[in-house]
Amino acid sequence: MQLLQLNLDSAVTAARQIKAPDEWVLVGYGNRGKNCGDIVPVLSCQSCHKVHYVKSHCNQKACPNCYETWHKNRSAKIKLRLTSWKAKQNNKYKRIKHIVLAPAEELFRNEDPWSLRALAIDFLYSISSMYIIPKNEWFDFPEHYGFTPRRNNNYSIPKSEWDKIPFDERMQIKDNCRVINSTPSGVLIFHPWRTTAEANKKAYAANMKKWEWVRAQGPNWKDYVYWSPHFHFVGYVGWLSVPESGTGWVYKTITEEFEKGRKVSILKPKEVYFAVSYLLSHTGTIKDKPNVHSYVYIGNLADRNGESEEEKQLKKFGVLYPSDGDIILSSKSINDLKKLKATCKYCKRQGKTGKLFYMYQNLLSFFKAYEIPFDGVHWEGVEESIKRINAPNYIKLHVLECIHIKQDKGPPVDYLDYLIE
Repeated sequence: MQLLQLNLDSAVTAARQIKAPDEWVLVGYGNRGKNCGDIVPVLSCQSCHKVHYVKSHCNQKACPNCYETWHKNRSAKIKLRLTSWKAKQNNKYKRIKHIVLAPAEELFRNEDPWSLRALAIDFLYSISSMYIIPKNEWFDFPEHYGFTPRRNNNYSIPKSEWDKIPFDERMQIKDNCRVINSTPSGVLIFHPWRTTAEANKKAYAANMKKWEWVRAQGPNWKDYVYWSPHFHFVGYVGWLSVPESGTGWVYKTITEEFEKGRKVSILKPKEVYFAVSYLLSHTGTIKDKPNVHSYVYIGNLADRNGESEEEKQLKKFGVLYPSDGDIILSSKSINDLKKLKATCKYCKRQGKTGKLFYMYQNLLSFFKAYEIPFDGVHWEGVEESIKRINAPNYIKLHVLECIHIKQDKGPPVDYLDYLIE
């Protein structure tokens, strides 16, 4: 396969002259969501009434608290969709590749990222090819159609040229050949910035990847990047043609070294996870807008075509992330894992079993069982009633802890021992 690797230097040079919009931030370096990271008393034991705490999460990619979880989960989901049985069946005669697409200066000066993304998708489709596999050896391809011979008696033609062939002649070709549309199908990830020359040198000296080093600089990460919106496509592609002049886009296919030079890198399932994980580590988002999409599925892997069975299993079961890039589903469902977490730590230490439920509902049930009057608002006098009831002292102590929390008097000193991770 011919290697298509076009020069991006002019687009990169132009990008250095443009000031980055202030509202864009690197994932994991935005504002945390409301109450995210706060430790909240939510549950208590139905047996001993000991309060248990949870740490709240906003699950936003910009949030410093939630970025790592978002990053792992999205990397896993993208890898599963790209390597699923459904994806492989729908993308025969294609291979998974990594392609970089960059717009010309006039585009990213005048277009917002969402318009750029639509233009990037159109550009990818425009340089894709149609594969022609003759059913009959005698069928002849007129030269003016623009077909290019490939291996195994196959032919290809750029989709833009295929669309120019008159309809009746296209039907004649389809009658005598198997026609395969090699439209790219995969994930398109938006990158707002590129790293500076200084960052590249320091990352090399530290033996780190460029963006791994930039992220390690913490709040100073902006000192080592410049605004240069571009896209990374990871997914199934066939033969890509050289783009026509005036499209406003350039692209290159990521290659790898081998003993005779360089060749197009064909990604294996584990490599897909590592590639996507690294690309998601330096995508961008907008401050205080959690629903900004930093990536989008395209082609026959688009969301409109539904999830794969592997993705459905990911939702149902817990997932592990080994260092080798495999994704292993837990033997227990997520609901079962939640039930295991919803057990009382105090009772467990006493050799007993206690189930957790919402603290306020447990309090109301306790008041009803011991006939303690409570109007749902005024806590005054409830403490004295609890001290007089015939119940074990540790239960009365735990119920009083719940009441003090409801009165905003603060948690007990050992509250972190009862944090549910």
